[in-house]
Amino acid sequence: MLDEAVTNFFLNHPIFKTETPELFLISSFFLCLGRLFPIMMMAPFFGSKLVPAPIKVGFSLALSLIFFPKVFVDTSTYLQFDMYFIGLLIKELFVGFLLGYLASLPFHIAQSSGTIVDHQRGAQNLQAQDPSLQAQSSPVGLLYNYLLITVFFSIKGPFLFLDVVLDSYELLPIDQFFKPSFYQYNSIFFQECLGIIHHVVQLAAQLAAPALLTVLMTDLFLGVSNRLAPQVQVIFLGMPLKALLGLGVLFPAWEFIIKQLSKESISFILDIKRYMQLLSM
Repeated sequence: MLDEAVTNFFLNHPIFKTETPELFLISSFFLCLGRLFPIMMMAPFFGSKLVPAPIKVGFSLALSLIFFPKVFVDTSTYLQFDMYFIGLLIKELFVGFLLGYLASLPFHIAQSSGTIVDHQRGAQNLQAQDPSLQAQSSPVGLLYNYLLITVFFSIKGPFLFLDVVLDSYELLPIDQFFKPSFYQYNSIFFQECLGIIHHVVQLAAQLAAPALLTVLMTDLFLGVSNRLAPQVQVIFLGMPLKALLGLGVLFPAWEFIIKQLSKESISFILDIKRYMQLLSM
């Protein structure tokens, strides 16, 4: 009975009473795909640049088929292949890139905090390729990034993110443009975007704080030692000491780091939904 009711609901949709309903279905599907494809290209937990392009395209098509009933219900405008459709497609690509960028921010924060730690302990020249972000990173930056990926999957972050993406189709339907308030220079959305910069720097410093404080105390100790015993080669003593203590303090701080990573991952997912709500205002 439920399957029959759902079938009757879709068949009784006003779109199917038009002359070319298949044109509307194809247009809606491509708009739905236009929002999902940039996410698959940018989100590190979906493979980003690691996964071959045909697999990412196939995954985007599969998700579009899953999301399409929701998109179909929320669409009220008859869509065709015209300039209006091209404008909507550009808007969907922009929303998709925005969602993908916001989803990748926690991983860039983790990588940046690890780079700060390595810079302070004198290991900034040790650079390696991060395959998930396709960028050069320090050893601790790689460790932080892989740790965040593990934590993100343990809290079912990809599923929570897909729920937010699905909700975005209701907040920002594919057949509607942004509200006029979005284009104002003092809009709430742009103010919140500027606040992201402060939040990113704050979180990167917070995750690197245990190692930074330890290295700072080591420099202070070496400075006092140099004043008390000038004959001691503080420079040669300080380099291995800071490198060792900078790593050693990470082990007792793992619990704090893991809790903070999981907390901020969930917080960023909720912030993404809030940004979508601001776009719809």
